[in-house]
Amino acid sequence: MHREITIPGDPDSIPGARRELMEFLEQQGCPEDRAFEVGMAVQEALANAVLHGCKSNPELRVTMKLSSDRSGVSIIIQDPGPGFDVSQVPDPSSDETRTSSNGRGIHMMKAYMDDVTFTRGGRKVRMRKNWASRGDAPSA
Repeated sequence: MHREITIPGDPDSIPGARRELMEFLEQQGCPEDRAFEVGMAVQEALANAVLHGCKSNPELRVTMKLSSDRSGVSIIIQDPGPGFDVSQVPDPSSDETRTSSNGRGIHMMKAYMDDVTFTRGGRKVRMRKNWASRGDAPSA
């Protein structure tokens, strides 16, 4: 199953997009613990796209593409911004950056998802979450 959601580059649009994601995951039979993890990762990715990619400009758009199969869900989030070099984002757990508010979203995405890849100069993030690591796939 596939779904595409486009939102304005406005922080107020993030909760509605997250609700649509959660409805999609529920329809796919995603286990509750994994739905929580996907929701947190997507919320961070959307916040980055809106705040950094769109500079909170509601005239710009962020696109989220959802795709599910028997083994999990794939999500692509894309913004029109200038992008960034993901290798230059500091580890938020290091002593030097522990008090910084930057970089935590990417760290959370990587912690919650099974795979996170940035392309198009950081303007596009692909994330994958498998339904199960123990073979307990949902019944869909």
